[in-house]
Amino acid sequence: MKFAAASGLAVALLAPAAAVLSAAAGREVLVVTPHHPEMVEMNRALWTRGEAVPEIYGIPHGRMRILFPDRAKLVVPPEDPSMTLLLKGPGDAPLQTKTVWYVATRAAAAGFLAALVGLLARGLRRTCRSRVRPYEGAHADVASRPVAHDRVGLDRSTP
Repeated sequence: MKFAAASGLAVALLAPAAAVLSAAAGREVLVVTPHHPEMVEMNRALWTRGEAVPEIYGIPHGRMRILFPDRAKLVVPPEDPSMTLLLKGPGDAPLQTKTVWYVATRAAAAGFLAALVGLLARGLRRTCRSRVRPYEGAHADVASRPVAHDRVGLDRSTP
């Protein structure tokens, strides 16, 4: 029972750990399917101020927060240094923070329930043990005497 409570509490700490991980190793990026390098060079030469920057490098798909990005796939365009692009090709699957949150919240809920069940079982076991006591009434001496049974099933107390 102690193990269930302890492991449940440890798993319940996954949600705060996911928050710390997201803050420490997460990065907000704009996902882009990359163009060929020759096309990127041509787009950079034809680009003028005021036009969209992501279209220079590829087809934009939207923003997401990812963990542990591959540095080779990240591009900070000189046209807009405040932006970070993730060049995502076929077969690339960056670890998203929402995936980590999905797993962490469900594991934390399961851990919390396991800890609760462990603590309740421990408390129940202690309560049941404390209720099982020898008879402590007015006739304690009679209850503690050995009983002899006869063949008919009647009880005769031995003096």
